[in-house]
Amino acid sequence: MKLSTLLLSSAALVVAGSAFAADLPAKKGAPAAKAAATGCPAFGAGFFQIPGGDNCIKFTGSVYADTTAAAASTTINGTYDLYFDVRSNSEGGVVRGYAGISGGTVVDKAYVQYAGLSAGKQTNLTKISGLGLNQGGTGYNNPSQSIQYSLPVGSGTFAVGVSNPASHSTQTLVTTVPDVSAQLSMATGPATIKVAGATHVATDQSTNTTAQGYVGMANLSIAAGNGLTIIGYGAYANGATSYIYGDASAVAYRERASNNNLTGTAAGIGATYAMGNTTVGGHYRSAAVQGATATQTSTQASVFASITAAKGLRFDPEFVQTTVDTAGDKTTSNTMYLRIARDF
Repeated sequence: MKLSTLLLSSAALVVAGSAFAADLPAKKGAPAAKAAATGCPAFGAGFFQIPGGDNCIKFTGSVYADTTAAAASTTINGTYDLYFDVRSNSEGGVVRGYAGISGGTVVDKAYVQYAGLSAGKQTNLTKISGLGLNQGGTGYNNPSQSIQYSLPVGSGTFAVGVSNPASHSTQTLVTTVPDVSAQLSMATGPATIKVAGATHVATDQSTNTTAQGYVGMANLSIAAGNGLTIIGYGAYANGATSYIYGDASAVAYRERASNNNLTGTAAGIGATYAMGNTTVGGHYRSAAVQGATATQTSTQASVFASITAAKGLRFDPEFVQTTVDTAGDKTTSNTMYLRIARDF
């Protein structure tokens, strides 16, 4: 075969192949990598933008096992807490929605916030004792259904609110008049001072009579340095003893008995010490309610620790001793708590 003939044949094959390839469907390129979630630095770490809008959300929570041992009886329970915080900017400030469940079933908190106003199930303004750990029953941090408004005052904050009275009463029959509460929080140097109070209509279940009651309380927290924090707490109640005393379940210790408001006092001191991944602490608290014929007192002492063993893994042991004295009839109970939690 002549060289010219071979070159012409080769060229024809190349042209024909190119034309055939042009008729084939083009291969699709590799799909583009999905963009990473966009953070929301204006709201802090952990927030990311919800696609399709300008709302930012943050998820937090804990999966944990609680072990409780008391009077030769031990229980073990596994459950979780889950919270989500949704925020967005507006011309008037941040619009926020916060909600979560505790123990896997109970709505712990659910409220909205905007321009200093918050409404829903939230921590009440009178929950300021700051003593002990929550899982040991010493946190006194039960949320209430309330509407609150807060505003800055100098270096502190003043807040006022109205709440459902059933949130602060151990009674089965309570007035429908809402409780009014207020709190002033001020920081000066290493000390933080909180003063709070509330009005509450006291009820006598036996006579179905009511009278105006009130409660006042104060908390002083001092950061003493080197990881040490000292806390002091005191309160007085007249016809609103449920705010400071949760053990008064006997008939003689209602909010109001024999047409007279019951009075109560509470005081406590505590301390925590943080060292690396471990925080240890303890507290002592005493409360008393003057009943129709006698006084019932309750004292509670605890020692506790919070140990971060690994990132997100926490061990919280706590020992609590509670003594209740009803007109000389004294009972003492010892309870050991251990929470193993995976926080996120």
